[in-house]
Amino acid sequence: MRILLIGDDPSDGRSVREALANALKGNPGFRAVSIFPTLKDGHPVAEVSLAKGEEWKSVSEKLD
Repeated sequence: MRILLIGDDPSDGRSVREALANALKGNPGFRAVSIFPTLKDGHPVAEVSLAKGEEWKSVSEKLD
C-alpha cells in the first residue's frame, strides 16, 4: 500500500507519517482508517482513527 500525504513537510516539525507510525506502534493490532491534521489548543496535531475488528478508537498525535 502506498500512502500519499499532501503537505507532509518534515521541516515544519514532526511529519504526519511519523505521527501515524507512532499511533500504530502504540496500538498493536490496529490499522489506520483515517488521519486528519488539525489544530488543538493552537498546536498542530494529527487525529488518527484506528480499527481492530469491531473495535474503533481515535488517537491524537502532536506534530510540533
